[in-house]
Amino acid sequence: MKTKRIIGLLAGLLVAAAVFDANAALPFNYAGCVVTDRSNSQVPRHWVASSNDMTIETCTSLAASKGYRYAGVEDSTQCFASTEIVGTTIDDKYCDYPCAGNNSEMCGSLFITSLYQDPSLPQ
Repeated sequence: MKTKRIIGLLAGLLVAAAVFDANAALPFNYAGCVVTDRSNSQVPRHWVASSNDMTIETCTSLAASKGYRYAGVEDSTQCFASTEIVGTTIDDKYCDYPCAGNNSEMCGSLFITSLYQDPSLPQ
């Protein structure tokens, strides 16, 4: 009886791990740190969400659900998305604000966006 219970538990853990991996494996890749100059709309984008729990995964999931190719996190809590990006890529050291929902991730900084791209969508 204990053997069946242990095997069942292990099988359940494997299924849970597979589901977790499928959800975590979003197609978005890091595309760089981009200057966001709102005065001349250098980065055409759409505001998606603002949250004190913002993470890269939250933002890329929201952008994907709306069909956007690009997702960007900025100022620790802001999520933006776009179908195209026109902007200036700068050194990653400027994207130094920790994400509000996960301080081990960097979520841009003031007017600077940590940009992610879904390569599976056409340009």
